[in-house]
Amino acid sequence: MAKCVFVDSDVLIDVFSKRVPFYTDSAYFLEMAENGVFLAFTSPLIIANVYYVLQKFSNKEAAKSSIRKIRTILGVVDMNQRIVDRAINSSFSDFEDALQIYSAENAVMDMIVTRNIEHFKDSNLSVLSPSEAISLLEH
Repeated sequence: MAKCVFVDSDVLIDVFSKRVPFYTDSAYFLEMAENGVFLAFTSPLIIANVYYVLQKFSNKEAAKSSIRKIRTILGVVDMNQRIVDRAINSSFSDFEDALQIYSAENAVMDMIVTRNIEHFKDSNLSVLSPSEAISLLEH
């Protein structure tokens, strides 16, 4: 059975903004997802955040085009009232990260892939950088 991987916003922004030095690993990681090496997912909040950042770099149509591309590669997990309540009542210092963690846990992901590993350190899921995920998922 294919691994299910939750993708954080920084990985997506690295690719679409070609952010050096992170672009190469993040782009290869998404290419692996596109090729079916694993199943990749994100949350509706991440989609909104990525759109917001990308339209600041370019324009709304370019940002929408990028979001369409993301949706051909990544599924979108549910974010519901129970997840929001868990995040509100959690001890996580960053509310948005708590929303992502609980969304990923609710969707029974195998891992979270992010460059901000420190933000997710208290997650019950494995948290890996794109390069760590590549190494694990290629084998």
